[in-house]
Amino acid sequence: MMGLFFTCLLLILLILFQGCRQPETETFPMLVDINTALKLSGENRPELERVLSSYKDAQPDALKYQAAKYLICNKLIDAVRLLNIFN
Repeated sequence: MMGLFFTCLLLILLILFQGCRQPETETFPMLVDINTALKLSGENRPELERVLSSYKDAQPDALKYQAAKYLICNKLIDAVRLLNIFN
């Protein structure tokens, strides 16, 4: 009886600890890769590169860098929607 209790307890603890584990890397869906987005940004490219380099080098914060990349890569969808409205 005690063996069954400890087996169930161990199984429950293993399930709980597995659910609390953080993923090793966080990925964000991007419509285009960063190089394509920078190429298409035109005259704004230096500003966008400055933002990326500030989050990557000056203040190394992986989450802010990933967020900046996400925003830059996915800003194209807004431009496409805006062009479709005016066409």
